[in-house]
Amino acid sequence: MKFRIVEIIHHVDELKNDKGRSVVEYIIQKKNFWGKWVEIVQTEVNSKRISHETYSDAEAYLMSEYMGHGMCEHIGNEYEYKPYTYYM
Repeated sequence: MKFRIVEIIHHVDELKNDKGRSVVEYIIQKKNFWGKWVEIVQTEVNSKRISHETYSDAEAYLMSEYMGHGMCEHIGNEYEYKPYTYYM
């Protein structure tokens, strides 16, 4: 499974202002079967975006919720997770 963390910046023109309305959030995307990146959302009646204030928060959420006993390869903003398989 492949994941990536994407930074979204709202109101980019106000980043230079100290009291601007700019907001930075980090979201997690997963690569689907057809090779397209799809945002991970809470699946309920109304889908809700899972966003984080910092990159490290998003990375911690990704590791705790979507990765278990296996190996994770981290290159740039992409994470490739390969679960361990055991044969008996």
